[in-house]
Amino acid sequence: MIKISVNFIFLIKKIAEKITIILEYLSGDFAYKKYLEHHLKNHSKLKPLDRKNFLRNRLKNKSLQRCC
Repeated sequence: MIKISVNFIFLIKKIAEKITIILEYLSGDFAYKKYLEHHLKNHSKLKPLDRKNFLRNRLKNKSLQRCC
C-alpha cells in the first residue's frame, strides 16, 4: 500500500489552485468575474453583458474600456 503524506496532498492541492487561476486568466473568466463585480457595484439597475458578448467585445477592443 502506498502512503501519501499530508504535505504532498497539500502541495498538489495548491498546484491545482494555481493552475485554475492561470486557466481562468487565460480564458477570460477572471476578467468577466471582475466585470460582473464592477457592474453590480456601479450599474446594478442595468443588465450586464453575458459572458459570450463580454468576451467578444473584449477581443474586439483588446480591452473593455472603463465606463467610470
